[in-house]
Amino acid sequence: MSSDRENIIRRLILAKQLYLVGCKHAFNKNKINRMLAIHHFDNAVEIILKCIASKFNITSKRKYFYFEELIESIKKKRRIPYEDEIKSLHDLRNVVQHNAEIPSLESIERHENNVLNFMKEVLRKFFNYNYEELFLSQLIENNSIKEMLNEAERLFAKGKYIESIAKCDEALTMAVFDEGNIVHKAGLLTGHWGVSKKVIKVLSEDISKEYSHPEVKKCIKQLIGVIKNLGMILSSTQFLDEYRMEFLKHKERIKKITERKISSDVLDLKKEAETSLNFVINLVLKWEEEGIIFS
Repeated sequence: MSSDRENIIRRLILAKQLYLVGCKHAFNKNKINRMLAIHHFDNAVEIILKCIASKFNITSKRKYFYFEELIESIKKKRRIPYEDEIKSLHDLRNVVQHNAEIPSLESIERHENNVLNFMKEVLRKFFNYNYEELFLSQLIENNSIKEMLNEAERLFAKGKYIESIAKCDEALTMAVFDEGNIVHKAGLLTGHWGVSKKVIKVLSEDISKEYSHPEVKKCIKQLIGVIKNLGMILSSTQFLDEYRMEFLKHKERIKKITERKISSDVLDLKKEAETSLNFVINLVLKWEEEGIIFS
């Protein structure tokens, strides 16, 4: 793959990620999230349009394209799918940005669907790509985690949604215990900031030696282990930040899969698998940016 095409594909992946972040804001439905959703949808569309311009070597007389200029320049080469819809979205984005107007729930839903259809058609007709095969995992730098999540995305594209969710959990486990070593770092945080000197002293010494009864010794050792694990778990959640609820929902999916209680409805499974994919990939990207996981 040429470096120019690699750059375009990377930008398309970023556009898809922006769109998905917009979908997350749209799901929350409150006023600020609706405003943010419109901005992300419009940003994703503009990046894709600029990728089309790059493909056809279309340049602007200015340093950057204006939206209307970008549309008209591309139209001289090829028809733009969903042109009226993306223009309407851009107009709404301007009203939201400059007049602080709150978009309606109906407009959010309409533009979310229009942008998805726009992306799918552009990817297929201009870049010979399927939307589902534009893998967000390509943005990850750690090769071990990237390979595992890439496999999860391939399973998803094949409709193997339960297998995809399970592979996401494998990647998350690798990120937490191996590549990121989150539990160890959380333990350090517990020791330095979350535990008093008195508790540290108790945990660092074998206080069970002070007791003669075997059952008491055994109980004390077990309690020490529980306290240490609890401290590391509580500290580990700090690394999740805004992804805490998504982590819990993902783990609930894994529990349902294990107990064979997950819905057999294909549409529900697809949505569940897509949510797990986005959660794990975005969490890994966050940890890479923070220097918790290295390439």
